[in-house]
Amino acid sequence: MSSPLIVRERERPSGAPPLSQAQLPERTVQDSLVFATVPLGSDGAIRDLYRSFLGTVRVGRLMEDMDLFSVWTCRAFLLYPPGYFPLIVTAYVDEFELTPFLPQPDQDIRLRGRVTWTGKTTLEAEVRMEQLKGEDWRVLTKAFFVLAARTLHNEPMEVNRLRPTTPAEEKIVAAGNQRRQRRFELADDRSLLQAPTSEEYAMLHSNYLATLAGGDLSPACLPETPRRAGCERLSESRLTTTVFAHPIDRNMYNTVFGGYIMRMAQELSSANTYLLCNETPILRYISYIAFRRPIKIGTLMILHSMMTYTEGNFEQLQVCVEVMEPKTGETVTTNVFYLTYQTASLAPLVFPDSYSGRWSSLLTSPVLIASFAAVVYVLG
Repeated sequence: MSSPLIVRERERPSGAPPLSQAQLPERTVQDSLVFATVPLGSDGAIRDLYRSFLGTVRVGRLMEDMDLFSVWTCRAFLLYPPGYFPLIVTAYVDEFELTPFLPQPDQDIRLRGRVTWTGKTTLEAEVRMEQLKGEDWRVLTKAFFVLAARTLHNEPMEVNRLRPTTPAEEKIVAAGNQRRQRRFELADDRSLLQAPTSEEYAMLHSNYLATLAGGDLSPACLPETPRRAGCERLSESRLTTTVFAHPIDRNMYNTVFGGYIMRMAQELSSANTYLLCNETPILRYISYIAFRRPIKIGTLMILHSMMTYTEGNFEQLQVCVEVMEPKTGETVTTNVFYLTYQTASLAPLVFPDSYSGRWSSLLTSPVLIASFAAVVYVLG
């Protein structure tokens, strides 16, 4: 049975030209405001899907729901003449923030979405998850999703222009423009092509000395110098998993649903942090999620998690998603994640064991380091 969305796309009159943004009615933030409920408190079967082995809520499941709900939010915003209906795909996730309020597994969760910025063929949707505490709705997570409108043939499709109608909406749109500029800066970052500064050298050298446990520090003996307890090499901080991309996880284009990739990356990085810190971590922030290319059904998904930086009891992990074509052996990177966790105890000090490890891992983009530092400052 064909999907209703595909049927509506095919109903576009033969030979009808694509619509330009000027031909579409302007829309407001209020036009896109939608709500939904995750019935954890009222549906036991649903609750079991979201409950972890510790009795807490699986954050990866919530991330998956937020990605799906961002598409629904854009659907509420878009308004086309009969016969025109775009498909919406996730291109980027920005500022995925988790508040100090941890989700309770026996209470319903409310999702709230609204469109906060539009380009020519892309939209930004803010999605929040909230839970009732007394008489107040407390925000659990908040994220901004950048989505692209496409035709059935994967061609760009122009979207309605967002028009602010109140001073509050003007601030919302202005903040959306600032995030758009930040994304451009991050995409144009060339820090890995530049020589490290003296401050960066000093930081790495200080971290290296902190890993030594004494003994003979002459150059000839450094490879055998004992390491201080609580230190980990980058190469020893990795965790990898490999899964096939199955049809149950597909989207409208027969490629893997972005929310499923997000859940897999979060659960792998959480397990990696648990193994290195010997305790259950709490996800605090996701600095960067890039969807570089779609993942076809039937390919192998290889997820690599690595702890790249620690400070106090905060840990930053990088998750790279690679796709391998089983028949040819060709491997390409499709997604990159940077996640910040917090533990009750001090995190191990990670140190590189190669030049590339120093600069591609410890000294990532300045924008990402700034995000990590902000989280540590606010929550530390």
